Order: sequence, then structure tokens, then C-alpha cells
Amino acid sequence: MPIEERKRAQEVMLEATAGRVPLMAGTHHQSAKEALALTRHAQDIGCDFAILLTPYIASNNDRSVLEFFRYIAERVEIGLVLFNSPGATYPISPELAKELIRIPNICGMKQADHNPYTTLRLQEEVGEDIRISVADENVWFHNMTQLGHRWLLTYTPHMYQVPGRLPIKEYTDLVIAGEIAKAAEVSASLTPIRMANAKWIMEPWRKGHMTMGAMKTWMELIGMAGGPVRPPVVPITDSEKDALRADLERVGLLQKAKAGV
Repeated sequence: MPIEERKRAQEVMLEATAGRVPLMAGTHHQSAKEALALTRHAQDIGCDFAILLTPYIASNNDRSVLEFFRYIAERVEIGLVLFNSPGATYPISPELAKELIRIPNICGMKQADHNPYTTLRLQEEVGEDIRISVADENVWFHNMTQLGHRWLLTYTPHMYQVPGRLPIKEYTDLVIAGEIAKAAEVSASLTPIRMANAKWIMEPWRKGHMTMGAMKTWMELIGMAGGPVRPPVVPITDSEKDALRADLERVGLLQKAKAGV
């Protein structure tokens, strides 16, 4: 999205939520100046946090990442969340994270390298100082009950849930209430939907394919406004759309979306 569209998207989020929930704006950009402009805009309009990837071309060492985040953090007051996605950008190692959290307004980290060892190392190095969120609903129940995590930052809740049927929220609330056995049952009920997500989103992504076309089609099928993709991303084919629709029907998600239950 162009810069102005991204700024407008931040504004629309604020208008739609009307203060009901905290908001985090994605202000990633290859250019530190553009990332700063997006972050300042998020701060100025009232977003609660901004999340940033490391630069996806220019940063090829720890020092460059440190300087990138320092440049932005020194010029804003909004809380900043690190986004570790080694499949797309320079990785944030536990050692680098320990250096980054010395920057006062860095307060959280989205851990998206899908490596349990890295997560445990991050927990050891910075878990007492910032909030860590593993960007994977598959391990959310485990991370809540075993690691004490209380923050899930990922795309799946809006794809797995429909009005009147919020299983991720349900089992999260049950864990917080101490009803672990009930929470485990609700979590287990999502296995078929997780399998569909693995097939259409995660496995292609891990093989280096952009999956926005499948994601947007999924959203439209359950009643959201997915919209078309833009170049260089390509849409999925008609036959793929039919296959995705069949998979979502098989796991019962389309029926729940249509019924609103």
C-alpha cells in the first residue's frame, strides 16, 4: 500500500473501534524516514502502539538494525513492538533483542520465526522486560499454560472466528479463568480449521509463496471484505477458489459464518 493509504488505514481502524480496544499500527518500511513518518502519524492520531519489521533489504547486520530502531524510537513516544520474521527480513536474535530492549519505548515483540528454541531463548533473555507474542495460534494454548503468555498477535483469529462463534477468545478466557481442561477441549475443536490454514496459508508461505490471494478469498468466503490483491501478488485461480470453499465447508466454517453462530 502507498504511504497515504497506510495512514488512512490507521485512521479507519481508529474510527471503527472508537476506543473500545487498544490499537497497534504496522509502520514497517525499508526507509527509516518513511517508517518514522508512519509511526509519527500513528502516534498523532491516537494509536496505542506501532509494530515494525527490520528493514528487508538494507539491514544485514545487528548494528544496522539497532540504528534503525534507535532512529525511530528517539523521535517518537509511542510504544514500539519488534516484529521478528526471518523469512522476510533480517532476523532478531535473542542477543540482538537484548540490545534492542535497552531502547526505552520498545515494549513488545512479535516472534514469527516458528522456532521453539528461539522462543525459549527470547523468553530467557528478554521475557522479564517486554511482552513476547508468538505469532502462531497452534501453540497459543501451550504458551499460555506453560510460558505464561497473555498476548496473541497473529492473523488467524479473524479467519477462524465469525460473529457468534469465537473459539479462540473462548479458550483464552477459560485459561485465564483457570479452567484448563475446558480450554483444552475448545482449543482441540479448532484442529480441522488449523489444517485448512496449514494447507492454504502456512505451507505455501514456508515455501516462499505469497499467500495473500488465498487469505483474501478465505476472508470473503466467511463474510469479510477481502478485496482484490495488487501486483506483484497474484490472485488464486477459480479452481483454487472452489477447492478452498470446499475445504471451509468441510471444516464447518462456512456454515457457521452463514448462520452467524
